[in-house]
Amino acid sequence: MWDTNLPIIPLYRGPKASSTSATLLLLVIFICCVQACGQQVAAAESASITGTVKYTGEVPQLKFVDNGGVRRELLEVDRRSSGLRYAVVYLLGEFPEKGDSSADASDEEPVLIDQIDETFEPHVIAIRDGRDVRFRNSDGGNHNVRSATLEERNEFNVTTAAGGEYTHTLHMSRKYSPVRIGCDIHPWMSAWIYVFDHPYFAVTDELGNFEISGVPPGDYTLIIRQPDAGFSEKRETTVKAGEELNVEIEFSTDDVRD
Repeated sequence: MWDTNLPIIPLYRGPKASSTSATLLLLVIFICCVQACGQQVAAAESASITGTVKYTGEVPQLKFVDNGGVRRELLEVDRRSSGLRYAVVYLLGEFPEKGDSSADASDEEPVLIDQIDETFEPHVIAIRDGRDVRFRNSDGGNHNVRSATLEERNEFNVTTAAGGEYTHTLHMSRKYSPVRIGCDIHPWMSAWIYVFDHPYFAVTDELGNFEISGVPPGDYTLIIRQPDAGFSEKRETTVKAGEELNVEIEFSTDDVRD
């Protein structure tokens, strides 16, 4: 006979998993998979535009002489390849999504333009709307930073003492007109800032090369500009999914505007 007075001992079934936690874990995994797949599809569908901008002919000089009595060159050209530095290349057209460019740009570190050796370095930059630009004086004497622009919010005129800095938030002007930066104390000093409401732009490097990546398929106008010499060219371009489109642009002495 069984002793019915013996204590009942429950069977061990292991830790009891929370159904809510398991569901949340599965949901997170699912979302990550969807995002990863979406990024892979977007990368496969997007295209890139690469190319080189060149200049052939005599390089013009600035109108002003510096403190050493030298008239500096207006353009920076690689003598071996004829590559033109500081040309801006960008797209015009209908993009699927531009997003809130100001919100995106405001979270990024300011772009630095240094006043060094009585020049602005870099000489030309391109940024998204709402991005901060920091001007720093690395020279031993005083400088000035004055903007010339079609956009009222981009107007400023400040003195930057030796070691001093000034930061300003830049916004897009109509027709993507650049902001010209100058120094009233040293009139040969200049810089240019292009501001865009989309990410499809580039500035050529020291060999004149550029790349615009992540371009959605479609029909666009490719714009090439160099503000110092007044160079401007546009090309109608069709971009196909997964394509790498290569473009060669060449300017000459005849294209220089006074």
